[in-house]
Amino acid sequence: MSGCPHSQKGAGCGHAYQLGVKLGLAVALNLSEYKSQCAVCKGPAVCCCLECNRVACIDHAKHTHPLSICLIGAGSLYCGECGDFIVDPYFERLRMKQVRQVLAGEAASGQVANGVANGSANRSSNGAPNGLVNGNGQSKGDAAIPPFTAVAGLRGVYNMGATCYMAVILQSMVHNPILKGFFLAGGHESGECKREWCVMCCVDRLFCEFFSSPQVSGYGIADLLTATAKSDKPMMTGSTQQDAHEFLQFLLDEFHKAHFVSTTFSHATEVAGGGSNATTCPCPAHRAFGGTIESTLACECTYETKTFEPIMDLSLELTGRSLRTCLDRFTAGEKLSHYTCSACKQTGTVTKRLMVEKLPPVLQIQLKRFKHTVDGAAQKLESPIEFPFQLDVTPYTTNPGGRPLLYELYGVICHQGSLDTGHYTCMMKHSSGAWYHFNDDMVTKVSPKNVVSLNAYLLFYIVKYTL
Repeated sequence: MSGCPHSQKGAGCGHAYQLGVKLGLAVALNLSEYKSQCAVCKGPAVCCCLECNRVACIDHAKHTHPLSICLIGAGSLYCGECGDFIVDPYFERLRMKQVRQVLAGEAASGQVANGVANGSANRSSNGAPNGLVNGNGQSKGDAAIPPFTAVAGLRGVYNMGATCYMAVILQSMVHNPILKGFFLAGGHESGECKREWCVMCCVDRLFCEFFSSPQVSGYGIADLLTATAKSDKPMMTGSTQQDAHEFLQFLLDEFHKAHFVSTTFSHATEVAGGGSNATTCPCPAHRAFGGTIESTLACECTYETKTFEPIMDLSLELTGRSLRTCLDRFTAGEKLSHYTCSACKQTGTVTKRLMVEKLPPVLQIQLKRFKHTVDGAAQKLESPIEFPFQLDVTPYTTNPGGRPLLYELYGVICHQGSLDTGHYTCMMKHSSGAWYHFNDDMVTKVSPKNVVSLNAYLLFYIVKYTL
């Protein structure tokens, strides 16, 4: 994460970048409006050149100077030459400074809403959750509809019949900077895709709608339901609720199978010279979530056998009362009997231990809240698990004595109800730094303390870039 050759030469654009971040945050926090057209196609302009201030859509940002600021991403830096969003240490330092200043000013002026932890608490007299404003920014007492236009990526998803499990996963993708950068940069051009019913094309259209349309009403996912029903796993749709974690795995598998090098990305590869690491799958699923687990079998004779397995997430047993104790249990040694060592040829007990060998950019954690009892019955576990906003994963890696490896929380998915029936909701951290609660098409601003009080099922952490 060291930018690109073009960003490393752009230090003179620092002042313009700071102003762009400030404007983007003001729009995201509903403190200001931004409406402009692309100078080329007259469509919604989301990028502003850092050298000449020319505004353009992402497709036409490459026709101006290399570096542009994405005004709907609270400071995302877009390189037209590379055709991708990038992170540069110099510009990231300026962005973080502006984010802290704007949020501090908003908190001091009382504009940060306390909000609610779920859709059933702290409701006003008209039955809507506190902390909402309508699409025009007009308050209805202390309640209303989504807070600002969808160009900020803040929009609900209609429940089309037990589809809340889909809605929360889609929100986790919309608020994932890596997936957002991939789709908005043209990583999967729907017009070039050869698949008849492509799940990935549906998600690509969703990203385009969320970040270009002025609509603030909920988004309908009829095309995604149809494409899923026609996939090789049609059971992921139906009249009964499915598991959100399984649906996420299904989507990531579809991303891997449907990926191809689009025209936009082939251009970026030619310019950047080489593209992704040759040992890494370039599909968005592996770009964001791909990691590796090291499994070690240690015999009493001190001989060790190591194997490596790819992972897309960590599934943790509920142990103790905190996420750290769950991780400790996951990486603790486990005794296995009746194992024949290939070195000493003795059959006996060995110790098996799992450690993270390669960390993914986005660490997705499933807390196993569903299990089978000894009599074969299914049971849901409601044990509360404490989880931090910032997670140091260093102790759980193959280099536990190295420098701190920090991740920041950006998403929490919860399930309310029983095994047979229930409802999924989620809380996501917006690019402005504020947290929002998503209950299908209802969007509510909440305070951070509401987030860590949740009984989480899925947690999403993104690597923290330390300057």
